[in-house]
Amino acid sequence: MPLNFNKLRGSHVLVIGGTSGIGLGITEGVLSSGGTVTIASSSKERVESAVSRLRISFPSSKVAGTVIDLTAENIESSLSNLLGRAAEAQGRLKHIVYTAADAIPSAALASFSAETFTKATRLRVVVPFALAKVVASGDYLDKDRSSSIVLTGGNVAVRPIPDWALVNFIASGLEGAVRGLALDLAPIRVNLVAPGVVDTGLWGDEKARRELADDMKARMPTRIIGQVEDVVEAYLWLLKDGNATGTIARTESGNNLV
Repeated sequence: MPLNFNKLRGSHVLVIGGTSGIGLGITEGVLSSGGTVTIASSSKERVESAVSRLRISFPSSKVAGTVIDLTAENIESSLSNLLGRAAEAQGRLKHIVYTAADAIPSAALASFSAETFTKATRLRVVVPFALAKVVASGDYLDKDRSSSIVLTGGNVAVRPIPDWALVNFIASGLEGAVRGLALDLAPIRVNLVAPGVVDTGLWGDEKARRELADDMKARMPTRIIGQVEDVVEAYLWLLKDGNATGTIARTESGNNLV
């Protein structure tokens, strides 16, 4: 009997933060692999626009979108409702990918306050932990190794940048959390992708991204900053590899070598 390399075919994947950047790329990757996708974002307009474009690009695929406020006071209830709506609309979930993020917070010590800490950790720490708690209930993902959660961190966890101590703290903490959650949620798999600099809107407008790319490319062994279509491959690997849990996948243009 031949080996199965089409593990995403027919699988329902929820991408939280799936309307742009890496999240949108993951959505396209899953659809290209024959999967079903529900994307979730805070903006109804962005969700509708992304779904409309995806349905044109993948006319025979199943893709839908929904809205969630990740700043809601009762985030566990909001996440439970999200997972329930996704399953009701397109069938039981197999995987959840979390890429939601806001602007990278200022991490300079001079600007640090309790408020900046709370804001910086909301989408990057609080929501992922709440998501894991909701999944642990067993109501939304089958409890076997074919199910998984993939979170998003950052290469700054191992390659710190001056004045980014807060970001470094968050990224490093997430990597430890993923290892612990892989044990807490077992046999459901929990993994994390830690990208370096990727050419997305998170780094500013087109002019700012071009300047950043020009500044960094000479130092990168690949001679180019990360491209979404390349970084997405790390997520697809972790979704499909039933032997990977507690794994940190780094994709950083070889920046850790120089």
